[in-house]
Formats: sequence, structure tokens, C-alpha cells
Amino acid sequence: MSILDVSDSADFNTLKQMLNVTDGNLASHISALEKNKYLKIKKRS
Repeated sequence: MSILDVSDSADFNTLKQMLNVTDGNLASHISALEKNKYLKIKKRS
């Protein structure tokens, strides 16, 4: 949350690299945060 607190947005790969976590671990944490309305996911194609 501190990474997102200092910027308006961050992409998945940047968060993954900064936090040194796996794709699955980050995805599950992001999903939990979105479910509790701490953040909003924007998907790009």
C-alpha cells in the first residue's frame, strides 16, 4: 500500500518487481485489496 500511497497508479510488473513476490502471490493480495475497496484494478489490453 505504501507504493500506491505515493503514486496514482502502478502496473502489475512494477509492483511484482518492487515487492519481490510471485505473480500468484501479488494477484491474490491485489484481489483482496480490491474486494475491500482499497484499490481499483484497471486492465489494459
